[in-house]
Amino acid sequence: MVKSSIEKTLGPVLIGVLFSTLLTGIALLQVYVYWGRYPKDTVFLKTVVGAVIICQLLAQVSLTVTTYSTFISHWGTSARNLFPNVFPVPLALSILFGAIPAHIVEAYFVFRLHKLVNKYWISIPLWTIVAACFGLVVAIVAAGLTKTLDFADSSSHIVGGVFICAASVDLLTAALLCWFLTTRAKKVGIRMETMTVLRKLAVYSLETGALTSVVAVIAAITVHTSNSTVYLAFFMNLSGLFTNSLLASLNSRKRIREDSLQSRDFKRMDSEA
Repeated sequence: MVKSSIEKTLGPVLIGVLFSTLLTGIALLQVYVYWGRYPKDTVFLKTVVGAVIICQLLAQVSLTVTTYSTFISHWGTSARNLFPNVFPVPLALSILFGAIPAHIVEAYFVFRLHKLVNKYWISIPLWTIVAACFGLVVAIVAAGLTKTLDFADSSSHIVGGVFICAASVDLLTAALLCWFLTTRAKKVGIRMETMTVLRKLAVYSLETGALTSVVAVIAAITVHTSNSTVYLAFFMNLSGLFTNSLLASLNSRKRIREDSLQSRDFKRMDSEA
């Protein structure tokens, strides 16, 4: 019985920590590349990157503390006896800190979409969903700190709603960006070189949006179908996925620009020949 309880409650946490550590390491490497490659970026963009990576590190530290406390300090104690009345504070903090970069990245992607389409009736609803989703996470953490570990089971609809909202924003942002590039860009006469850059950015956005959406949907499904904390393993890694998607998108700008210039040079050489 104790073994089954540990496997259901602490097993997913351990798996989530391992993958989260890997994603955090990759994010740190991408931040190093970013600061070396784009020193002239705007203060706003540097602030976004700084806030995202700091929160990701805080989430990772909280996860590490949870792992040490659970598997070293309290080894052999059942999950129910280890946290008899409340959600573990370090784990709750990791959820909170992990939600911050995820929603910052979502809000930034919506901002980037707004800069292209310049339609408040599109961006404001998406920003509202992002803010509401973050508010739900804060409410879940606050309630989890005052209730038992059965909280996730008794409020699975709320937890699942957070994941569904996150997936919806990612897919809508990527879909609207692709829609703009395929329909509106031609009408305003954007140059072919610029269109090439925008198409590649759209591909990156679609790929990263699809990845985070799939993970969020799986987390939502496991909340409703599993009696364990499997959803935590996915949720812990959402922040790392969002952080890396943002950094990968920013770090790819130079390569996309170089490919565009190379393509333009080839076209000029063909015309001269």
